[in-house]
Amino acid sequence: MALLRQGRFDEAIALCQQRVRTAPRDPGAWVALAGTLTRARRPEAAMRAWDGALALAPTEPVILVGKAGALQLLNRSDEAEDLYRQALAADPARTEALFGLARLAIEAGDWDEAETLSARLSALEPDRPDALWLAARTAFGRDDFAAAEARAFGRGGSYVVEQATGIARSAINRGIAELKANAPATGRIRRVGGGRKKKPPSTPRSSTT
Repeated sequence: MALLRQGRFDEAIALCQQRVRTAPRDPGAWVALAGTLTRARRPEAAMRAWDGALALAPTEPVILVGKAGALQLLNRSDEAEDLYRQALAADPARTEALFGLARLAIEAGDWDEAETLSARLSALEPDRPDALWLAARTAFGRDDFAAAEARAFGRGGSYVVEQATGIARSAINRGIAELKANAPATGRIRRVGGGRKKKPPSTPRSSTT
């Protein structure tokens, strides 16, 4: 919608609200309103609109993913994860759900899960920039910058990351140069002992209750 591209959110929302009033039984009208409110960073209002859409189409993956995104904005990660998984159950190739789950896994420091989801996303859309970014971000989380470069950046990597994250290419190139300049001879990027602390090994769950 041109109004959204121009940042005229109030006008865009008003148009969507008028559409809902005209066709209150149309899930598409509710989705348009909810998506507009989400893009306008009004997650509480977006949640009400997503609920309106779900009341009409409770298993539609697009709606499940949309509401999950609004929940993420509200830092309600567990609920968002549940909806993303419902969307994948309905449509295993729903890339937006895979991306959302991978981001939640990264935020939680669950690098194995993030890597699995990133691989699934890359298999579906190998040239998708945010899939490459996920692979790189996961490798960074594992303190493996060299692998991140080899697997995700490659030639033209600065452009890919710029498109996926919105970070200026000049800043990306400057960061890579600084990382390389500060890397010790061992090839590690962080100093010994730096970075995310390793999670202790989990205790196997008992199969009995």
